Amino acid sequence: MLFDVIEKIEISLRSKLIYHLSHEFDPWWFQNTDLFINIPELIKTLSGIEEEIDRSKDIFIKEHRKKQGEYESATDLHGWL
Repeated sequence: MLFDVIEKIEISLRSKLIYHLSHEFDPWWFQNTDLFINIPELIKTLSGIEEEIDRSKDIFIKEHRKKQGEYESATDLHGWL
């Protein structure tokens, strides 16, 4: 029960953060090196995101790619995806 509450708080906080950053900067805020202190860690994280997206079998990722075409980089997906 406690973990259910923690999960809801985490999802809410994460959603609000992504919403704010996407509107304050742009949908690709997570690639903006000016917003981060540790650039090597950012690059490592973006690489991990790209690997996960390439490996993903999620329907919404497949549908988004079908509608938008392939990307130069998997991290070309918007922050809210």
